[in-house]
Amino acid sequence: MAKSAIIFKAVDGDGRPDAYEREFQEAGIDVTIIPPIDFTFCNLDVLFEKLNDPGSYSGIIFTSPRAVKGVALSLGDQGTLNPGWKTCSIFVVGESTSRCLLDHLGLESEGKESGNAKELGEEIAKREFSKPLLFPCGNLKTDTLPQFLMGKNIYVEEVMVYETCQHPLLEENLNGVLKERVPDFIIFFSPSGVKYTVPMMKSSQYSLDKVKLISIGPSTTAALLDHGINVWATAKKPNPCSLLEAIVTLRNE
Repeated sequence: MAKSAIIFKAVDGDGRPDAYEREFQEAGIDVTIIPPIDFTFCNLDVLFEKLNDPGSYSGIIFTSPRAVKGVALSLGDQGTLNPGWKTCSIFVVGESTSRCLLDHLGLESEGKESGNAKELGEEIAKREFSKPLLFPCGNLKTDTLPQFLMGKNIYVEEVMVYETCQHPLLEENLNGVLKERVPDFIIFFSPSGVKYTVPMMKSSQYSLDKVKLISIGPSTTAALLDHGINVWATAKKPNPCSLLEAIVTLRNE
């Protein structure tokens, strides 16, 4: 029987086939994606004013596709970013954020090879900036990146543009999958996903003792460890190939 996996991952909603699901299926692993979190956008009027003042900034930092979509929503009828941003530096964490930025705002970016905020911070710190970097973010973001950059005398101006909450169908979807089959692997994509799913898993009537739990990155691994969860593997980069590599290694043990 083929190995199976549950991926706790927010759904992009852009109509594209999910890259992780496709990669796993091609490797012979049955995968079910369960979104653990949902989002509401906020402060879009504040963000809109800042986006129309590119001369006050040296660039923008995006650490999630959701932040990109918050910017796109804030533009409203204007539709496109002020052309002044074309001469600014645009930084991202990960390939999915880079792809989302290109799709929604038509912007090329730097840093997509970085697997987490710390790695991106190290790349940004190689440069000098005379003005702040705008940082649209969520309510659960960590202070790792802003604090690191401020320690390098690079000022970051944060604007919270979305709030994270538990997906309304999380428990129903999880129980539905576990009723059919307990998976070989469960994969976590974010600390917020850990926050909402781990308590449900611990109270589950299903035995998960033999399930191998895997993380997409160091911050998610830290969140799992904080909940007393043994992490079998952490992907080296937040992309399908690196995650599959971690899975295949465990599968062959």
